[in-house]
Amino acid sequence: MSATPSQQDLISRSLEQYDSNLIPLIIRPMKEVDPDMDYHLYEVVCGEEIYHAAKALKHKELWAWVFDLTDEAALQLRQDLPMMVGVLPSDPISPDPAPQQDPPDELRSSLARQEQDIAALKKTVTELQGHQTIWENMAHSLAKIQARLEQGIQVLDPPKPNINAASAADIQTLAGLNRKSATAIYQFIQQYANGIHAIQNLDCISGVGKQSIQKLTEVFSVAPISSD
Repeated sequence: MSATPSQQDLISRSLEQYDSNLIPLIIRPMKEVDPDMDYHLYEVVCGEEIYHAAKALKHKELWAWVFDLTDEAALQLRQDLPMMVGVLPSDPISPDPAPQQDPPDELRSSLARQEQDIAALKKTVTELQGHQTIWENMAHSLAKIQARLEQGIQVLDPPKPNINAASAADIQTLAGLNRKSATAIYQFIQQYANGIHAIQNLDCISGVGKQSIQKLTEVFSVAPISSD
């Protein structure tokens, strides 16, 4: 909306007389700007005539209202605001102005839609924050379950067979010894009614060295057996 010469003159005289704009501009931040800029850019939604008049007078500071408006809301405001408040009156001000009218239905609808959009956005942000918390809790719970399962697997490892109850074939197969050594170990154990007390006792057998003792310790346990 462009101002008439008389309106432009009125704006210029107001800026010179009061050293400021009596009617604030309505501006909104521009979305697509260089992120490396150290200053912000704004688009004038309403009050371009005041802006251009101030620029012509080299007036550097103006009052402005800043709203984060959508393109639809900005367009609606440009159409409705002049009709609602008469930003640039072309006729002299009447000494007895008519009572102020309520905002047009279109503007009320636009404001209502904006309030709904803001409420929906807040709800979405809240839900996303809630989902993040849920996922963090689930990840923490899964980590605890995994730790318990790993601990349980260690606990549930099958017990080692008792060497005192093993046959010569068991000793040969499980410990990976040769048949002669396995037979000698079996016969040595059979000399004791309840079996041997420690696998290390087998090192007195010919041909059974430290390596064989180590293998036997890894795969067998030692426990007394009944003599029945």
